[in-house]
Amino acid sequence: MNYTTIENVENFLQTTFDTQSDVTISYVEQLIDSTSSEIDSITGISFSKQVVTDEVHDLPVETKSILPRNFPVISVENVEYRSNADEWNPEWTTMENFRSEFDVIHFSRPVVGKQSLRLSYTYGFEEVPAEVEHLATLMVIRRLISEDDARNGDINQLTVGPLRFTNNLSAARLQTLDQSISVQLRRVGKYKAIFK
Repeated sequence: MNYTTIENVENFLQTTFDTQSDVTISYVEQLIDSTSSEIDSITGISFSKQVVTDEVHDLPVETKSILPRNFPVISVENVEYRSNADEWNPEWTTMENFRSEFDVIHFSRPVVGKQSLRLSYTYGFEEVPAEVEHLATLMVIRRLISEDDARNGDINQLTVGPLRFTNNLSAARLQTLDQSISVQLRRVGKYKAIFK
């Protein structure tokens, strides 16, 4: 899942991209995709919906609840416990009653032992948080500017789509853009503090 859209970038720059422009739609899509991955890498969090199947846990003490490795938990599809003592060829039995509450999965039967619990669940975000979307938009625009500057060697001129911006990108405006990215990174950082 990408964290921003071509429309967001176009709206910010007040332009449109097409297949004939200097900066094509497919190029902007590539920037959006790589920027989304970069945000995941920077924060250590995926802001898209992810499915985990067969996540196995060691439980050194008997318990009836567990915090899965990934969160926030959207839904729990399956909770199974190992019903035999063979760690190499485990037999799994599905628990009938389980629920998720504040990212903790609760189940009806106490479980203990090495590789004794197996979970399948969905975690992440149904929709990309607004802070993340805004950050991705700003980062894509900054990359467009940086790459155009490298191509043209002129910080005061930017070609985006069919438009050529001249004297719109002063050092002060770029500094403001960089500051906005820093602010958004701090705002997105709250998710790291919550979910890591």
